[in-house]
Amino acid sequence: MHRFFWVILFSWMAVSCSEGKKEVLGEGFIALLTDFGIQDCYVGEIKGVILSSFPEAKLVDLSHQIEPYDVRRGAVVLSGVSSCFPAKTIFLAAIDSGFGVSRDPILLLSKEGKYYVGPNNGLFTLIAEREGIDRVWSLDKMKFYRNGLPASTFQGRDIYAPIAAALAKGESPSLMGTPLKKIDILSITPQKIVGNTISGEVLYVDRYGSVITNITPAFASNLKMGALVKVLLAGSSFSAPYVETYSKVATGRALILRNSQGFIEISLNQGSLSKIYNIKAGTQISLQP
Repeated sequence: MHRFFWVILFSWMAVSCSEGKKEVLGEGFIALLTDFGIQDCYVGEIKGVILSSFPEAKLVDLSHQIEPYDVRRGAVVLSGVSSCFPAKTIFLAAIDSGFGVSRDPILLLSKEGKYYVGPNNGLFTLIAEREGIDRVWSLDKMKFYRNGLPASTFQGRDIYAPIAAALAKGESPSLMGTPLKKIDILSITPQKIVGNTISGEVLYVDRYGSVITNITPAFASNLKMGALVKVLLAGSSFSAPYVETYSKVATGRALILRNSQGFIEISLNQGSLSKIYNIKAGTQISLQP
């Protein structure tokens, strides 16, 4: 009788412990990307909410200097930097079209096993293309929001931060929201080839004035290293060599290369190409070998 009692007790304890224990997600990395800047308290509030819920979180600042409301640039930066992080990393991306008009919050699990929390406004367009989508949830379960209350205009603090913390602690995404079949995608002109002309679109212009296109080297396989390439823009054109590094051309000369994010970039060595040719995000661009 005593032996039977102890077997039942130990069995109950084992089941109770296993049910109550949640597996911490990966190494607890939560990577932050926002357009909040560093002058105000917004980033600090997000970090405070995460650490209050999950003190063991390893917070990584990707960037908080994205131009306000520039979802397109945020999408490019997020896609480029996420490739450097391991599976199970949680990315909190808070870039939207303005306070008070935020899109529905979502959680995306990519086929590479990375998690993305943010607005359903096209911010995850390039992630979907590069990593693929495993599952997506609409984050509509308010019990996971900050204090269990409806979000204010600050979704980064009131929704994304507590969701990221709960996810890192091991909460199941299926408890946090309702499955979605698709996400909103940015309108980006796809790369294409007609004859020997490769066409695409400028994704963004970086702080150096370099022009990052959506054309990939694999797609532009007819570009030959070292050869001159004609760059066609609305109302203007110029030629530049396709090279491996900036050092292959003289200071002040234009060049074309494969950048660190895996896109075709057109630049001026130690100068701003975008200023000279008035190139902006969304500009249509063509390359002729």
